Parts: sequence; structure tokens; C-alpha cells
Amino acid sequence: ALPSSIKEGFLMTVFKLIDKISSWIKNRFFRYFVSVPESARSDTQYNSQYYTQYNSQINGLQYQVKIATTQEELEASYGLLHECYVKKELMEAHPSGLRCNEYTFLPHSTAIIVLYGKRVVGTVTLIIDNPLGLPADKDFKVENDKLRQQGRRLIEVSALSVARDFRNQGHAVSLLLMKYLYNFVRDYTQQDCLICTVHPKAAYFYVSLFRFEKNPKTVKYEFVKG
Repeated sequence: ALPSSIKEGFLMTVFKLIDKISSWIKNRFFRYFVSVPESARSDTQYNSQYYTQYNSQINGLQYQVKIATTQEELEASYGLLHECYVKKELMEAHPSGLRCNEYTFLPHSTAIIVLYGKRVVGTVTLIIDNPLGLPADKDFKVENDKLRQQGRRLIEVSALSVARDFRNQGHAVSLLLMKYLYNFVRDYTQQDCLICTVHPKAAYFYVSLFRFEKNPKTVKYEFVKG
């Protein structure tokens, strides 16, 4: 089998060549080449303590998925986000070594992390719609308001990041995060509509694997250097 990094490079090359082919074909192609670990899609390992912590072994590596509840876990989460964004040149380095915004500190926000031992190797944040709105409202308020008027209860998926040396595990870490957040939203919140703002290059990941519907509008997003 080809290493995940080679597979992803091959996929990106193919997507450039068939960019005008229908989205249905491209999404089926992406799903065919992405290996989803069994424990990242099966419900068989759930238990009553799932939302305290969830343990999973993939490719011989033992992970723990949980909500960040301590200062150390939150700092490690936003530190990982900062490290990844700086390396991808999506932001300038901040003296704090953390990537935060006004939504970070709201009670409506929940940070989810993946631990490998004591190290945070993956993180994502959920932000429930609230009186301050959502980060996506800055560029997509009209679209979000239409959903609100339809009675949809929005929750935004934000700040997904995986440590560089854990990205070649067949998307294992990011898939564990998405599995956890989906079930958390379904079982422990009253929200019924997940939204997210992503770079166009990452859109296939969300559309193909998680059935997100792509908004055709593309905007310059200053918070991640465009």
C-alpha cells in the first residue's frame, strides 16, 4: 500500500487534472482512496464514559479523544493550532505561542483534543450559535441567517489541526475528532446544523467524507492571511 502522504499528493494532482469533472465523480474518487480506520467510524467502542474520554488504537498507536478541561490541555490545544498555522503561513507567530480569538473564551465554545500519551496531537473547536453570532458570520452572515430563519440551530466547526508528524496516519486523528464532535453535537447539544469555513483546497475532505454542502462563494479570509 502507498504511504498516505503519496496518496494525498496523487489525489491533489488528479484533482487539478479533472477540476472540471462533476463534483459527484471527484467525491467518489476521494472516498475510494482515503482509508478510514475502523475505530474512526464504528460505534462498537462507545460506552457510558465516552464523553469523558474515548480510547482508540489505530495502526498500533493508542489515542485518547476527550474534551479539553484543564488549563494545560487548552493551552496545548491552542498551541498546536498556532504551530500548525504558522508553519502553513496562515498567520504570523504570536508572542504567546497560542492562536485564540474572542470566541475562544466563550462558554459556548468547546475544545476537543486527541492525546497520544500526554501530548495533544489533534484539536478542533465547536462554537454554538450565541448572541455574538459565529465566526463565519463575518463573511457568510446572509447565508447563516437564512438557515436561522428556517429554524436551524447552528454550531460551527472551527480550528481543526493535527500535529505534522501525525498527518500520515490515513487521516486517523482528524477522523477521530470528527467522529467525536458529530456524536457530541447529536447527543449533548440541541444544535442540528454543522457549518465550517475552510480553505478551498480542503473542501473535498469535508464534502466527500462528511457530506458538507459547499457554498460556491469564495472570500478572502484575513484571519488566516487570506
